[in-house]
Amino acid sequence: MYYPKSQISTNLYTSGGELENAFTGENYKGYYFKTSNGSYQSGKTPQSPGSTDLILQRNGNTFTSPNLIKDATLLSLDAPITSPSAAGILNKPIYIDGPYFNISSTDYLSKDLSSPVNSVIYPTEKDYNNNRFQRYLLRKTNNAIFKEVNKQTYDLYVKKDQTVQYDLYYPFKFLWTIAGKSKNKVANINYNILKLTEKRTKAFGLLKYFKNRLTEYYKIVGIQENLETDGTEYLVSTTNLPYKGKYHIHPTKGAMVGATHVEVKHDFLKPIKPLNIEITGSNNNDLSPTINRGSFGGGGGGY
Repeated sequence: MYYPKSQISTNLYTSGGELENAFTGENYKGYYFKTSNGSYQSGKTPQSPGSTDLILQRNGNTFTSPNLIKDATLLSLDAPITSPSAAGILNKPIYIDGPYFNISSTDYLSKDLSSPVNSVIYPTEKDYNNNRFQRYLLRKTNNAIFKEVNKQTYDLYVKKDQTVQYDLYYPFKFLWTIAGKSKNKVANINYNILKLTEKRTKAFGLLKYFKNRLTEYYKIVGIQENLETDGTEYLVSTTNLPYKGKYHIHPTKGAMVGATHVEVKHDFLKPIKPLNIEITGSNNNDLSPTINRGSFGGGGGGY
């Protein structure tokens, strides 16, 4: 992405304790750059490979480094997106839209505008190799109604194309984590992404929209080896007895007995109680991932 020189500060450096990874919450130490809208990214310049979004660290309700930037922002995924202003609408011809009588500046009676429809977008193998993929959504300006769309539709709403209902919906996007060694870690990363995106875009209700879907499209990348369980997590599939000791997780066969995967038949392990990650909370601002557990069955062995 190109930034005019007047809108970016490059080759900045932090020794830690000031910035953190916007997705994982990990403390960041190293070079970064800052844009005029108050966003931060790792790397010396926007052209630095592997650049990721950063946010200011917080200590309770206070930024740990108030001098880093005066107009501290909590998110740097993109420039803030705002819904159409009421003032702008009232300066245009007014039309009534639908049974709820929403004020709109577009004459829907004389124009053939396409209503947004949900699209199912699946990650590619390249996305899995990168551990995440881009998701594009629309939110209705006056209600917590969301539509997931493809990039082409998203671009039309960004450009306020006359063929779409840009007065009724506004677009936003975010990166969704889909691969990793820990399902719970992926769930927590996606929860943080949703929470930050909801604040940045005013897309209130986004966390609830993704309720029970924090690990959507998740899959294990590679074989996880040299893991250890204390006997409270798995049962041996052939005996139904608790298993304690070394184990590994195969990307297609699941958990198996033994520290490493071998070409000799060995037992499968089945979770005593599988994880069911949900979002609960009294309102959109205090939602946090919780884990419910239920029964699980299975059996057999493999190579």
